[in-house]
Amino acid sequence: MIGIHPDLNFSYTPFVKRYMKILEHNGVQYEKLSIQDTDFWEKLSTLKYFIFRYNLNQTTMQLARDIMPIAEQTYGVNTFPDQNTCWHYDNKIRQYFMMQSRDCSMTESYVFYDKEHAMEWLRGFSSFPIVFKSKRGAGSSNVVLVHNKEKAEKIIIKAFGPFGVGPRSFIKPGDLSWLSRRKLKLRNYLESKGVGFDFDNYLKRWEMDKNYVLFQKFLPNNGYDTRITVIGGRAFGFVRQNRKDDFRSSGSGFIDHDPSKIDLKHVKNALEVSQKFGFQSMAYDMLYNEQGDSEFCEISYTYLDKPVQMCPGYWDKDLNWVEGHNWPQYFHLMDFLDRPDLLQPDLQEV
Repeated sequence: MIGIHPDLNFSYTPFVKRYMKILEHNGVQYEKLSIQDTDFWEKLSTLKYFIFRYNLNQTTMQLARDIMPIAEQTYGVNTFPDQNTCWHYDNKIRQYFMMQSRDCSMTESYVFYDKEHAMEWLRGFSSFPIVFKSKRGAGSSNVVLVHNKEKAEKIIIKAFGPFGVGPRSFIKPGDLSWLSRRKLKLRNYLESKGVGFDFDNYLKRWEMDKNYVLFQKFLPNNGYDTRITVIGGRAFGFVRQNRKDDFRSSGSGFIDHDPSKIDLKHVKNALEVSQKFGFQSMAYDMLYNEQGDSEFCEISYTYLDKPVQMCPGYWDKDLNWVEGHNWPQYFHLMDFLDRPDLLQPDLQEV
């Protein structure tokens, strides 16, 4: 039996519903299972497989991190994602330390956990500009280019101050950032449904980041990044152009799925790292360093599914091209359940 947990505010998003439709198409039984069920742990103990795809929603992430290690390590249930794949999710510091431990070429970063050491480093640092990042977030939220020591010092003081840095710390009026666009999209949607929502009050509930600071080396001459998504031994790729007059590409929405524009060095490196760590699924943001070598910038176990589905095919572990559009959930289930015989429904039905 397969259990599937709701993934956002105890509801099933289209992403997770695609798992269900693929299973239904293949006659595979599953059960909806929520921590809110009074017999949740009893039911969990009877499962062989448990899926809880969680994302950046703070409540859902906290819940998943409470449940998933117990499901996998105490109950012995096969989980998607497993801990090996997700323990570092939405934490750029963990990702950097993990990649460093296996000599993977991730963009050089500087991490400090106290103000004095951060200031001491800053006094001797001169390679500006440099990128400041919150360890959490996606779509370029809380990612800014720091051009001088004065700005870097202000960030360090704020990070180790009483309030830390939050989701709105570096949002400027009119900035087409992830947060600004999400706010507008959400407001327009709710207004169309006749529902009022205080977005600013909602942000106050987000956990603040404090008592650490993370800077990352700025890699110039990257007008785009390359997103490589690896599922098993398959690599999907597309290019994301930077925003206008900006160094950031994540969340820009300017996507090109032409496979001829994908550097196979990125594909090869991503496949090797996924195999090295044994990830079930992982998305890699790839850039070039000053020498023109492929370099990892960020990673994430989960991602939007539609951009992957729009890829006209994928590269296998031997870098052979395999034609066809596929939902990532299809290959998630094929590998997770060890069911190479699974069939994908008509794409319009999923």
